Amino acid sequence: GIQIEIEHDWNGDTSIEVYGYEA
Repeated sequence: GIQIEIEHDWNGDTSIEVYGYEA
């Protein structure tokens, strides 16, 4: 499956992390 995580930092930066894993 795929998991997408979006994080908003305190200074306004946005980071998008994409994880791929096998079930």
